[in-house]
Formats: sequence, structure tokens, C-alpha cells
Amino acid sequence: MFSSEDFLHGYDKTDLFAKKRSGFANRFAKIDVLALDEVVQPQKVPLEKHVNIELEGVQSSLSRQVISSILDRFARDVNIRDLAATQNITKNIFQKAFQSFRMSCCLGQTSLDPRLQVIFSDIIKYDHSVDQIYPYFLRHAHKVFPHLERINELRIISDLTHPHNWYPLAREIHRKIIFHAGPTNSGKTYEALEEFKKAKSGMYCGPLRLLAFEIYERINKDGIPCDMVTGEQRLFAHDSETPAAHCTYTAEMVPIDDRRDICVIDEIQMLRDVERGTAWTRALLGVAADEVHLCGEEAAIDLVLKLLDPIGEHVDVRKYERKGELVVIDTHGLRDLSAVQDGDCIIHFNKQSILKTARTLLHEYGKESAIIFGDLPPETKREQIEKFNDPENPCKILLATLSIGMGINLNIKRVIFTTLMKDGQIFPTFFVKQIAGRAGRFASLYCKGEVMTLLDEDSRLLGRLMNEPIQPIAQAGISPSFEAIELFSLHLPHCSLSQLLDIFASISSVSEDYFSCSHARIREMAILIEHIPLSLRDRYTFCLCPINNNGTSFLSTAYIMIVKKYSEGNAITIQFIKHLVMGEMRLADNLERLRTLGDVYDILYAYLWLSYRFEDYFPNRDLVRELQVECGDLINKSIQLMILKESSKKSANIIIRKLPYNEKGNEKRNSIILKKDGKMGGKQQQFAAKDFENNFRFVVEKLKK
Repeated sequence: MFSSEDFLHGYDKTDLFAKKRSGFANRFAKIDVLALDEVVQPQKVPLEKHVNIELEGVQSSLSRQVISSILDRFARDVNIRDLAATQNITKNIFQKAFQSFRMSCCLGQTSLDPRLQVIFSDIIKYDHSVDQIYPYFLRHAHKVFPHLERINELRIISDLTHPHNWYPLAREIHRKIIFHAGPTNSGKTYEALEEFKKAKSGMYCGPLRLLAFEIYERINKDGIPCDMVTGEQRLFAHDSETPAAHCTYTAEMVPIDDRRDICVIDEIQMLRDVERGTAWTRALLGVAADEVHLCGEEAAIDLVLKLLDPIGEHVDVRKYERKGELVVIDTHGLRDLSAVQDGDCIIHFNKQSILKTARTLLHEYGKESAIIFGDLPPETKREQIEKFNDPENPCKILLATLSIGMGINLNIKRVIFTTLMKDGQIFPTFFVKQIAGRAGRFASLYCKGEVMTLLDEDSRLLGRLMNEPIQPIAQAGISPSFEAIELFSLHLPHCSLSQLLDIFASISSVSEDYFSCSHARIREMAILIEHIPLSLRDRYTFCLCPINNNGTSFLSTAYIMIVKKYSEGNAITIQFIKHLVMGEMRLADNLERLRTLGDVYDILYAYLWLSYRFEDYFPNRDLVRELQVECGDLINKSIQLMILKESSKKSANIIIRKLPYNEKGNEKRNSIILKKDGKMGGKQQQFAAKDFENNFRFVVEKLKK
């Protein structure tokens, strides 16, 4: 392991620095696509039966050894291999096809195709050229690899070199493009939203559900009716029958067939993202708006200009400077959690370290902290953000993962990195700067921000990263449409969806300004439900469902059961969903149980997402949403309990009171309210109850019942 000192002295360390960070940076750059040879699998070809005919002058009986010798000469002939290459038979495919062809000839020696029998005989008797075998080899190769017959058509379908032609409605408009470029906290999004509010109709698209909701609330608060559309939720200023002229979207949901006066595309630099970049590219090229306002890093300017140049659209670039000072402390680290101050945000990279820090801050220093991590339910994130931002709330420390990097407004004074590396790779400059920029938000409690590290040895590396310019983005992500995959399937009817995706990725062509986004997550989902009979369109839709398939048995099994029930033509009711999840709907007292609760939340999220695609089969959206809120509440309380549960000697006063259950009837549910008694002082936190462990187990047992 290299220390950060390795990167601080002169040009001789530059290459080492670049290598050290390249692995992580590649997650935001072009991905490697498997070659077609590695994707397609040879098909088994049954032996052909031919009547053994006695022909004059033709050797009727050929030994296996003789046939093998002739075929060996055929396979070694350079001209034969060159000819095969011109017909899309690569070296790897040639070898596999030849092995099958040789086996069919040698095993079927007693009933060879009479024409091949004549050719073999002439080669033996008259030393004819072995290239006469080629037409028969080619026919066999097409049976072993069916795609070879249709490779030219497949290449035409998978041509992604002109994506701007995919959006005819947008091409009917000569759009006005304004790029608001600047760092975090420069006011660029504010300026774009001011134009959004002035327009008669508009769309906003951003990277997070939480951000779409924040803008939705802000616009409505300003007296402008605005709806919200995310993958799993619809909110209306009026009602579903009376859509508002303004609407906020997550990037994947923004429509390209809806004409509006203005569209704001936030965090445009996300078009470099390996998995989600295609959503921003689609929005940039495809939104049908008279004015398109882009907000993001200056690093995206050159690429945006190049992408829009073939369309003939001019880009008006407006650059912004950061509002408020950001001080980089690169001389030392925080060193110890005792030095934590109000307004600090400590950046972690997993839930376990967040919970550990939260326990230490509470039990050793009497400081409560808000928590935000990636797969925390949006409602819980919102509660934590409001708690941290509220001047009247005593919670003044935020523990977060990288999920705070985009858009969310937070009253942060200092950003403190616990590390600048993950899996041995240094974070990219743009990544560090975006998170660091969350400190010192303009017009907040802390107009002057600071960024530093926890450890002394990382401080100088932070200084170097913060002083480095962000490299211009070279390529934008792109993905094929379902229609292209469907056309593929017509030519390759025996291929599974995962195979279709692999073959498409291996032969697709993109221009130098684009890269093919990763299809790994969709492919994993396709393999998961491969055995369930579905139409290609339905299968593809189920694979698009954005749940985190982390390989846990509960999540995989539950999702398979939902898809299977749909495939049988049955509705997925609230009773069925409860049967799936209620056994896991209980408080978590460890990380494994917390992950399972997160999986339950994901399954409920999947139901809501699918209910907007298959409404007749997912009829209980509102009831499932209530269950999801309850699950989010359990996750929130579990985190609180896990923070309080430091040891059996430390305890909490747990008050159990009964609250109405969320369903009709007289059922009740237990809710836990954690109440701290006594005063916090020094490094000790006194609690009223004497035995926290016993109380905690008692609560869990009560909830089980």
C-alpha cells in the first residue's frame, strides 16, 4: 500500500499517481466490452444421416484417420483462414466451428454427404486443393453460430453512431441551449430554475428522487403549480386528471415526446457515468423544449458543444464562480473525533463505519448525528436532512456517504474525508471537489466552508486533488433502445435476453464522442428470471426495475416469486406482498438484519415501480406505499437503536407505546420512542434504564408478536 507521501514530490511521482487513481476513475469512463468471440456460444449440431452410395471412381470407405489428416491440412491453410475472416469468422469462432465440423465428418464417416465423399476422394487420388471443402465448412459454421448468417443485418441494427437522429420531435425545433457552468454552490441551478419558473411550461430533470421532490416542493411553494414524476411515484399539484404545466423528473423519467417551453437538465456532467450516463445523453439530445438549460461542471462544456454540433444548435455558455470561500486545510487532519464541531460533515464509505462513528460521537462525546447513506429510504434521508438543517435541532453533525455529492442543500461548515481511496484507488479529482463543495453553502448558516481529512497522512493528498483542474469529459454514455434489442431477437430467436445484450454490446458501433453504458445490472436481472416464461418486452421491463440486486437470497427469491406470479396471469395483491415480507418486517439489531430490511424496502419499491408499468397486475399501490413507509420507519428506528446499543453497560430508557396500525381495523402496532434522560457530560452519556440489552430484546420480541 502506498502512503499519501508517495504523491507529493515532483514529476517522478506523476505516473504513479495516475496509475493509482486510474482504476477508480475507470468507473466513470468507457467500459470494456467483451469481444463477440467471448459472448456467442456454439450450438450443438446433430449428425446428418446420408445414404451410403457407391460411386464409380470414388473411394467409398474412408478411414477416420484419413479424414482427420485432410481436415488438418484444411485448418492449417492460411488462405482458408483469410477467406473465413472476410465472412466474419474470427480465429476463435473458426476454431470452435472447425472442431464441430471435424467431429461431424469423423463420426459420420460411414454416412458422409456424397458430395464431401467425392471431394475427399479427389483430394486423396488427385491431390486436389483442400479449399473445395470450404463451402461445406461454411454451411456447418452457420449452424454452429447462427448469428454469422445475419451478422450484416445485426451490425446495421446495432449502429449507434447517430443518436441525435433518434429524436424526431426535438429535431423539429431549433432549440436554444444555455449551459450554466460552475462549481458546487455557484448559483448555476438557481439561475436556471428562475427561468424555469418564468416559463409557461417546463420540465426539470435531476439525478435523485430527493432532489426532484425538493424542486417540486420549492416551485409549488413559490405559487407555481408543479407535478413530480419519478420511477415509483407521481405527485400532483392538482390531481392526476389535471396535469400542471411544470413538472420535475428523475433523469430516466423525463419524456421526449412532450413539448414544453423550457427544460432544465441538472448535473449534466453525469453523462460520463458508466451506468446512468445514457439518461443524460438522451435528455440532452431528445427533450422537445424551446429552451434547454444545462447545469453542471465546466468539464462538460467541450463535449456538449461536440454532441450538439451535428444538430446545428448553438450553446450559450454562462460561467459562474463559487459564492463564498472554500478553504482547503492540507497541513493536518482532524486527528480525533473529539475535535468535531457543529456543522461538520464526515464522509464515510460504508454503513458500518458510519454507525461506528455515530456510536462514538454519542457515547463518548454526547453528540447526536444525522445519517445519510445511499440505500437509505428517501423519506428517512429527508428526515435526517431536515434534522441537520434545522437551527433549533441539537443535531449538528452529519455522517454521510458519497450520496450527498449532488444537489441536496445542506448547512455544512466543514467536509471531513475519512479516506481519499477505495479498494486501493484514489478518488478522481471531480469526485472529491464535488463533495468538498458542499461545505459553505451561500446564504446558509456557514457561508465560509472548509474541507479537510480525518488523518494527517491524507491532508497533503487532499491539497493536491483540490488544486488539480478537472479533466474535460471525453465521451457521453449511450444505450440501445428496446426496439433495437427486439429487432435483434427477430434475427436470433433462440437467444436469451442476456445473450442478446451481450451480442449487441460486442458488435455495436459508437462514434468517438460516445461510449456504450454498462448493461451488467440488466443482464444480472435477465439471468435471475431467465427460466420464467415472458414476452421479450415484459422481460426487458422487469429487468429495468431499478432495485439493488445484491445477491441476497431474500431479495432474489421475492422478486422471482413476483415475476412468476405475473407470468401466470395473476395479480400481485397486498396479501401476497405481505406474505413475502412480513416475516422480515421487524427491528434490526445488526448490519445483516438492517440489509434485510433494506431488501424489504427494495421489494416494496419494485412493486410501486412496476405498478406504473403493469397497472392491472399491481393493483394495490396505495396499500403497498403505506407498508413501505412503515418499513422506512423501521429502518430509521433500527439505526437509532444500533447507535444506542454500545454495550450492555450503556442503556437507554425505552418507552413503548401503542400507535394505530396503518390498516383498517383495530390492530395495533408497537412503536419505539427513544428518550434520553439525564444530562450529557464529558465522555459519558447517562441513560435512565439500567439494562439496555434486556430492554432491546424485549422490544424486538414484542414487535415479533
